[in-house]
Parts: sequence; C-alpha cells; structure tokens
Amino acid sequence: MLTFSTLGNPYEQHKVQITGEGYSESVTFEGLPQDELAIGDCIVGKSKTMTFQLANNGDKAVRFHWNVGDKEEFRLFPS
Repeated sequence: MLTFSTLGNPYEQHKVQITGEGYSESVTFEGLPQDELAIGDCIVGKSKTMTFQLANNGDKAVRFHWNVGDKEEFRLFPS
C-alpha cells in the first residue's frame, strides 16, 4: 500500500495499492555501462577492455563454458 499527500494540503492523503510481478535470476551481469555489454567500434590489432562481474544469486554453484575456439584474446579474470 502506497500512501501520499497532496502538496500544500497535509490533511488530504491518498492510498494506492500496487500489484506487480517480479523475478529473480540465478546469475546476473553487474557493472555493465548502461546495463548492457556494448563493445562498440574496435581497431584491428588493438585490444579493448570491458570490465564487468558475474554474480551468482542462487544457492548452488554455477559453471560456465565460453566457446571461444582457438582465440586467446578473450580472457576472464575472476575475482
């Protein structure tokens, strides 16, 4: 229940009941600029760094497999 007052009239109060639906994800990406992984333009032969975290919000361990083929440029540094 949300209760709010009218500006300039502290005696008038309104009550609004809000109903919604939520969800929870087991693993979330955190620290992404603008909440998305947008690498943008890249220059051939130059490295580009993006920093973000993976957070396990569940109660079980999560394993990841990154299919990067024979590329060594894709690196993860877990903390």
